Amino acid sequence: MGGELKRYFGLDSCLEPRSFESKYIKYKDKIEAFRQKYLNYEDITKIFRNLAFAYTRVDVSQIGQTDSSKRLLVFGKTSEGLDYKNERQQYGVNFGPRICCSYTDVRLIAIYHESYRQDASHLLSYFKNGKTKAIDYGKRLSKYIGSNVGYADRSLHIEFKNMHNPVEEIENALNSEAYRNLDSKVKYVGIYVSPIHKYGSDRESRECYYKVKEMFLKRGIVTQAIDFDKMKAQLTNDAENNKRNFIYALQNMGVAICAKLGGSPWLLDEAGKKELLIGIGAFRSDNQQYIGAAFSFDNTGVFNDYTYFQKSELDELVGAIEMQIMNYSSINNKPQRLIIHYYKKISRKKEFQKIENMLHHLNLDIPVYIVTINKTESEDVVVFDEDNKDLMPYSGTWVNLGHTKNGHRYLLCNNTRYENVTFKPMDGFPFPVKLTIACPNSNDEIPTPVIQELIDQVYQFSRIYWKSVKQQALPVTIKYPEMIAEIMPHFNDPTVYLDKKCLWFL
Repeated sequence: MGGELKRYFGLDSCLEPRSFESKYIKYKDKIEAFRQKYLNYEDITKIFRNLAFAYTRVDVSQIGQTDSSKRLLVFGKTSEGLDYKNERQQYGVNFGPRICCSYTDVRLIAIYHESYRQDASHLLSYFKNGKTKAIDYGKRLSKYIGSNVGYADRSLHIEFKNMHNPVEEIENALNSEAYRNLDSKVKYVGIYVSPIHKYGSDRESRECYYKVKEMFLKRGIVTQAIDFDKMKAQLTNDAENNKRNFIYALQNMGVAICAKLGGSPWLLDEAGKKELLIGIGAFRSDNQQYIGAAFSFDNTGVFNDYTYFQKSELDELVGAIEMQIMNYSSINNKPQRLIIHYYKKISRKKEFQKIENMLHHLNLDIPVYIVTINKTESEDVVVFDEDNKDLMPYSGTWVNLGHTKNGHRYLLCNNTRYENVTFKPMDGFPFPVKLTIACPNSNDEIPTPVIQELIDQVYQFSRIYWKSVKQQALPVTIKYPEMIAEIMPHFNDPTVYLDKKCLWFL
């Protein structure tokens, strides 16, 4: 069932057991079943000679590989004062953030149902001290954000009674004298122990998540939500099996909070260049309107800012790109190269012409590379590696699918299977991502080294996802715009949080 049907029948709260089996094996089995049932006939073979019996072998000349250095990330400092570098986010975060949050005094506010009082107290203790009297996880939030963490004043913690819709109680608390007199020298973070699943069955209940987030943002307070049922289940499982797996949830939340406070948990191991990366994504809201956003980064993964637009009209899109270029240029001078990661195919005559006119208006004569990235993993073209028992190719492998009028097409395998490294099935088996690369403002063929750089960059930007330490298949240039475009239609005020230097929506 899809999400809508699951919600309708009230089945969305029933979590399916996570599978660690290869999607590639399952997918190939389905293809094989289809082949045997529908294609294995003489009439088919007369028209499509090889379709019924053989897969297409990829020619060696079509295969490329990203450089192994492109998966290297830079974190905080070692005890010797050196930059710590690692391929694995989960290991690297233990050395602190690459860029610490800019606040020296961070204090935690608990928001919870009255029956969760003890659980909320323990959660705040995990964040501040890394432990409670019963369990020692050993990792404080201060380690992940690079700043001091304490508890907010008792009067700021919010306890509510209505488990199904706590919005009114929380709003009343936020209008109290304690919140009207917040300490301006302190950066507050709300820890919301939610009794409602973010994608719960009831529409009104689902909206609570967004309303709570918006109410706090209006007061300049970012929030980190945690599903109470999931938290309780994990802690119970830890206690019963003498495990400490809840530390991974704390780790993920610590990374997200660091980014919400303007820090960078880790960055790419790249020398800085004068180039601007803009990722454009969209989300179809409940009323079927596309909501879009444009995010700006430099080539090392440093997040600049974002622009949000409420329509999919071309003028809004071009205006968003122009704003990102102007913001970048005001600090770093004009970029020497512009790279746009786009969520759909771009029309040379209709869409790029307006981008070209905008660049001319800004007096920018620079190459512009458009990399179209499928928002969903490619299933119409899938590559299998028969040398691996799980059939998933090594991470960084890419296949040239040929040239079309829209540009060069590639299939990029983006996962955590590396040569001479033990693969963990729990990391998942993502299908390849399909890319189309074009340079519309140049009639010349794109040089091979540039193609390699652009594929490498897509690969790298999937590694700076700061909502968790888990590897992603899609780059943040596509994921982040979609995430914020999904949230904003639920807000009453689209300018609710003006600090565009932090990733408050994670």
